[in-house]
Amino acid sequence: MEYRTFAESDAAAVVQLEIARDPHRILTEDGLLHNIRHPPDRQRRHDWVAIEGGELVGRVTAGFNWAVPTEGKGWVSFAVAPSHWSDAGAGLFDIAVDYLRSEEAHELRCWTVDPKAVPLLEERGLTATRSTVVSAVDPRLPDLSALPALEEEKNAEGFRLAPLEAVDDPRAIHAVYAAGEADMPGDEHETELDFESWEAETLRHPEISAEGSILVMHGDQPVSLAFLAVEPERKLAYNEMTATLPDFRRRRLASLVKLAALRWAAEGGFERMLTENDDDNFAMRSINERLGYELVHVRHQFFRKLA
Repeated sequence: MEYRTFAESDAAAVVQLEIARDPHRILTEDGLLHNIRHPPDRQRRHDWVAIEGGELVGRVTAGFNWAVPTEGKGWVSFAVAPSHWSDAGAGLFDIAVDYLRSEEAHELRCWTVDPKAVPLLEERGLTATRSTVVSAVDPRLPDLSALPALEEEKNAEGFRLAPLEAVDDPRAIHAVYAAGEADMPGDEHETELDFESWEAETLRHPEISAEGSILVMHGDQPVSLAFLAVEPERKLAYNEMTATLPDFRRRRLASLVKLAALRWAAEGGFERMLTENDDDNFAMRSINERLGYELVHVRHQFFRKLA
């Protein structure tokens, strides 16, 4: 088994491996390469692959949670061909943990939907601590008949819908996005989402649709948003983020923008809209259930302290 640093020529094989492991996600070669080329400095990301007989049979990524105040929160993400968990899975995971230790990580998190990963993680002292619910809906199926009336009501209150591509103030968009991240359920709130890192990592990401990502404007100020990532070839769309500024919450703006994004996806011929919510985020899960989202699977977070 050969282990080496990821090369850009590995991108197609890594995407194929990842989608085989979890088809309920969006990942393109351009998106993967963007993630590797433009990580935030504080993420300290590194990627490796496992090669057996000239074939890529696994990959692993290690980095740090860069958007929280506390330093040293390391994470590992990996995918392995089903027949290679005992060799490539173990080898890649250990390489990643050794790297995190060398960078003075004091915590380790790993998210997975693959049951084959669980024995390996438990053998290395990780315990399941949190989960997120991944759900999906065919955007052509929800009843959107209430959207025109809701849009008209909000127009009368001074709000209007606009696609991301029509909004020229990225810092104002960042303020909405960062407000959503700061309130997201998690082990520690992500309050350090600086503009420059977010712009490079998220706003300029090739999978984020400038047409399908919808904002609610109040005058010239964005106050709510639904960012969509898309993979047109597989007719998939993904709710990358829904957020509203604190002063504008509880006005049904999140419902407005989510309905508008569904309408765009339906009109664009997309056949599946995916979303992901913390298991404890009952408010957003309730909105999604009313829109017809159904459970696809659950992603589990495994955790341990590093000495």
